[in-house]
Amino acid sequence: MMEVNSSLAKDKAMENIMKMHPDLRAVVEKCDGQLDYMVKTIATRTRNLETTERTIAIYILPLKIDADGINDMEEAYDMVRRLRMSMDIHPTAKINMVLGENLNSDYIRKICECIFYGTDINITLVTNKEKPKSTTKPRGRPTTGK
Repeated sequence: MMEVNSSLAKDKAMENIMKMHPDLRAVVEKCDGQLDYMVKTIATRTRNLETTERTIAIYILPLKIDADGINDMEEAYDMVRRLRMSMDIHPTAKINMVLGENLNSDYIRKICECIFYGTDINITLVTNKEKPKSTTKPRGRPTTGK
């Protein structure tokens, strides 16, 4: 379950999700901070004014993350297992899993490999790590001599 004032809600990734889906914040507040997942239908228009609809499901798995990135793995396993069971209700072929800042992605990757073994579900783990800056300077425009 999710608490609105938890450290996960203050995480940058969670705030980005709240900005992309503002109705999610209203649902969380209406449910007194207790939410497992939410289903939303998005309509998109093309140039020919044809409207296509797609349904997305937003799953919230709040984990308490230590400063070292080590958590209670049994709790993490149970949450990912509940995610897999709830996907039977809303089947999907792709999951983007946003991980917290200090969470070691290797733990969640191995848990997902165990739980989603034998399925055709594509799982992408998204982290908040900063992109490394380029070590080389950009080259200027080549000049011709006189």
